[in-house]
Amino acid sequence: MYLLAQKLNGDGTITGKEYAYTCDFEANEGQFIVAPFGANEVILAISKVDVPAEELKFDPLLCKMAIRIATAEDMEGNADAGLDIKTITEKPAIITINFEEIEKSLTETLKTYKGMVVIDSTLRMAKSKQKELAGLRNKIETFRKTKKKLLLAPVDAFETQCKSLVALIEQAEAPIKLGIAEFDDAKKEQKRITAAGIIGRIVAEYELQDEYAKKVVIEAKYANLTITDSEVENDVIRQVTILLGEQNKEIEKQEIIRSTVAEESKKLKTPLTVEQFSKIMNYGSTLEVLNEIRGTANRQYGIENPPAPEPVIETKTSLEAFAEVLTPEAELSSAEIDMEITEPIKIRVDTCFANIEIRGTLEELKSVTAFLKEHYIWNKVGLSGKM
Repeated sequence: MYLLAQKLNGDGTITGKEYAYTCDFEANEGQFIVAPFGANEVILAISKVDVPAEELKFDPLLCKMAIRIATAEDMEGNADAGLDIKTITEKPAIITINFEEIEKSLTETLKTYKGMVVIDSTLRMAKSKQKELAGLRNKIETFRKTKKKLLLAPVDAFETQCKSLVALIEQAEAPIKLGIAEFDDAKKEQKRITAAGIIGRIVAEYELQDEYAKKVVIEAKYANLTITDSEVENDVIRQVTILLGEQNKEIEKQEIIRSTVAEESKKLKTPLTVEQFSKIMNYGSTLEVLNEIRGTANRQYGIENPPAPEPVIETKTSLEAFAEVLTPEAELSSAEIDMEITEPIKIRVDTCFANIEIRGTLEELKSVTAFLKEHYIWNKVGLSGKM
């Protein structure tokens, strides 16, 4: 069996003469085949099948080239077959001016401007010369810009044409890119859903509390189309392991605090509660919390168990004892009278003492006794008698 096929152009059109080939496989009109064409291969579209040998316009011996059905890869490679952009005409932007002549003339002209000093008497002339130089500069700049615009006109037209061709491609490419993006977004969302399920399962397996489970995040890389579920699982385990360490540390801290509160409460009438220390527990270290618990317990114990007041002992002052000795009925002799008070005396904190010897009549001594008694001054009588 023979078939006829025509060359497939890059724009999808089928034109040109027909080529005949021997076919030993099932083929249908409209199918694409790959056939050798010189040193390369070309894609052809089958235009007719089951062609008898007598209808061929070619020698059947020339039709025995190996052909095959075109694959998707073959078709992709043919997509740019018609986009062989060629330059029909191209003229380099070459422009020649009388540069040497102008440069020599300008150099001579500018010598007259060098060394000019601007003072009051030359200011007017300096301004005139500056205008002349500005005129020369503007003349050259205007010439340059005009010629450049003319030379760039073909370049601008070429750029416009290329942009127009790119716009045609982008117009066809846009819906395809949109479809690919929507497909990728759907796949990424499914990846995130899968990652959330993996996180839920691992959190449950490691018995992570809600407070720490909320800190496990679905990272952006989990939505990558190339990442595998096992890679996501390993990374989630890494997150959970770190959080589990924090959780166990907090549980240990809470247990130490509870046991310390219970121990310190044994000596108190009103026991302490863990809630009393919730504020410092949020920001303080374990040692700081324990110090606060013990300090609070000691202060409360002091309030609940105040020290007993010291007993007040009523005593007879030495002033009263001295007054009893120095009575009118007392007969003084040269013998030493030692009046030692054996009963305890209550002394004020600011009390001072002094040894004073007093000489005078009995009445004068009584007046001193009266003064001391009137002012509540503690005293002790040592030696007394007549001189």
